[in-house]
Amino acid sequence: MHPEISRRHLVGSSLSAGAALAFLSRESLRAAAAPANKIVLGVAGIHGRGLELINKFGSIPGVEFKYVIDVDKRYLAKAVDVTTKAQGKAPQTENDFRRVLEDQDVDALIIAAPDHWHAPMATLAAKAGKHV
Repeated sequence: MHPEISRRHLVGSSLSAGAALAFLSRESLRAAAAPANKIVLGVAGIHGRGLELINKFGSIPGVEFKYVIDVDKRYLAKAVDVTTKAQGKAPQTENDFRRVLEDQDVDALIIAAPDHWHAPMATLAAKAGKHV
């Protein structure tokens, strides 16, 4: 049997939780902006979804797209332009995602490649100690 919760108790608890989350969110953003808290990414597959992700996350403090990766070299120049505009810094280009996994500065690999590449890329990234 659950105890009765009054509307006043629910509203008070919600306001307290909301204030705590707002404070923590501000503190988290400040901490993420510190160089030691920067997350360095490579994004594989930049013809469609990859560009959308760069646009969404490239301007967030503490997020750096170090690499744009695609086997089709025709898409790299546009990805460099989009990334530079989003984050104010040009990324490196790569055709082989495995080379990016060798870079110790890279924390994670975003996979926006065709579906049949998701599992192989994720497996190799995890083996290399990267987040996916």
